[in-house]
Amino acid sequence: MVLTQTAPGNHEKVLQLQFIDPDVRLISYSTRHPKHDMQHLLKEVDKMLQLSADDRPLICGVGLGGFWAERIGFLCDIRQAIFNPNLFPNENMEGKIDRPEEYADIATKCVNNFREKKPRSLPGGAISSGRSAE
Repeated sequence: MVLTQTAPGNHEKVLQLQFIDPDVRLISYSTRHPKHDMQHLLKEVDKMLQLSADDRPLICGVGLGGFWAERIGFLCDIRQAIFNPNLFPNENMEGKIDRPEEYADIATKCVNNFREKKPRSLPGGAISSGRSAE
C-alpha cells in the first residue's frame, strides 16, 4: 500500500510501481482535514487488508505520507517503510497545509511513545532519535 496525497503526478508514480508489482495499492489523502483523513485512511487500509491475500503487507509513505504510514501502520499492525518522513507537520508545514494544529492533536491521541512500544517502521533516512521518539 502506498499513501499519497491527491496531488498532480502522484497517480502516475503509483502506476509505475504497479507496473513492477500489480499488488501495489494507492490510498490517497488530502491535506485539508487531517482528522477526517485519519478516519478515511483507517477505513481504506482495512478494506485493502480484507481484499489482500498478503499475510505480511507493507505500507509506504513519503513526506507527509510518512506521518500517516507510521500511525496507520502502528494502529493496523502493518510493517511500514517511510521515506523522508514529515513526522512533525504541525511545526514545519504551517502556511502550506490547512489545519496544521490537527496533526499535533492526532499525534497526542495516538499511543504515547508508540515508536518504543512496537517498532515496526523502517525509515529511509536519518532521523534524530531523540526528536522522533517524542
